[in-house]
Amino acid sequence: MERVWAARRGRYPERVSFVRALIFAFASVLAMTIGAALAETLVVEAEGQGTSRANAIGAALTAAVEQVSGVRIDASGSLRQEMMSASNGTDRTMSLSEAQQVETRRQTGGVVKSYDVLSVDGDGGASVKALLRVSIERFSAPGLPTQDRRRIVIAAPINFANADQPSLSLLRDALNSYLVRSRRFAVLDRLNDSAYRKEMDVLRGPDVPLAETVRIGQVIGTDYILLTKVRELDSVTSEQVLPVTGERVFRTAVYISADFSVIEIATRQIKWAGQIKTEAGGTLESAIRSAADAIGEKVISGIFPLRVIQVTAGTSVVINQGGDTVKVGDVYLANLLGDMMIDPYTKEPLGRAENPVGQVRISRVDPKLSYGELVSGTLPAGDAEIILRVAPPQQTIPRTQPSQNSGTRPRW
Repeated sequence: MERVWAARRGRYPERVSFVRALIFAFASVLAMTIGAALAETLVVEAEGQGTSRANAIGAALTAAVEQVSGVRIDASGSLRQEMMSASNGTDRTMSLSEAQQVETRRQTGGVVKSYDVLSVDGDGGASVKALLRVSIERFSAPGLPTQDRRRIVIAAPINFANADQPSLSLLRDALNSYLVRSRRFAVLDRLNDSAYRKEMDVLRGPDVPLAETVRIGQVIGTDYILLTKVRELDSVTSEQVLPVTGERVFRTAVYISADFSVIEIATRQIKWAGQIKTEAGGTLESAIRSAADAIGEKVISGIFPLRVIQVTAGTSVVINQGGDTVKVGDVYLANLLGDMMIDPYTKEPLGRAENPVGQVRISRVDPKLSYGELVSGTLPAGDAEIILRVAPPQQTIPRTQPSQNSGTRPRW
């Protein structure tokens, strides 16, 4: 390869230089783009008070970091000392040293780039006040912000059925997979701590650029924990002799029953609970995955039921979820949302009333959307709010022609 480059340098020196310059420019732009996507600079104003100018500025820096990161800084901790040492300069515009930025990043996940002293009032005592404008660079995770989704952790299943560990691990992995594919939760990993710590150790190394270290300190807590209790996990193999050929046929049935609950981590309140019982043929692995899908479907439908976002010609619908969690041929009960219901005893909101209006069969599934056709009932005209629930067996709503009147209806 080096000989080829040498030959080309001799024949086309300008072209080789241009190609190298183009590659370098592309790499530089790519690096800048990635860096811009992973970090954002926030500018905040903060006020601090102290017995001297330096103490007041240090207190204002500390307040700015707490404001952006939400981390309470210990009064006797090393980070507060770094903030105080950064305030000893006399200039009105200061940049923190790399050591001070590293300490800030280590404790808060942000990097204080610089600050401007807007004003300092007072002559000593306890009345010196400083107002600063502080620039803080903070890590910004790619994709939809985590705070815009409900965060959930899948706990290790509790075994009441003498199930082996591989089966329990498979159930947990399958639950993780289902909730991730649903795109409704930010699913947090608590299983691969060793791999995570190894990567964090790399980021703490001396040869890592400071901008990359803003990834450290970004671990978030969960909103919910999904607990699963396996009550039964058994497989039964039966033998059957075919009467015509005398051939022996073996069939395996897998029985699984489990309780599940979703617990709000802040209050330890059980928000949703349910039970699944399945009987499936085939392998144990396929049965466990089917049970995980059943649990995941119940959790998702309880919190984020499928929602119709468009109705065409009164019979075709577009639904706000796709991927592997919705399948062609599935039938759902379409429910028109009504008024919010309030418990007369506790005054707690119970959710909106649901009035069944029809059944929808899924006809096509895309990565983020799915499409369905009305097979019975009538979908209301206008901007009605319709959600889909798994259709109970042997419940059919007669199909009628959609109303021709799409105008505003009187409210009486």
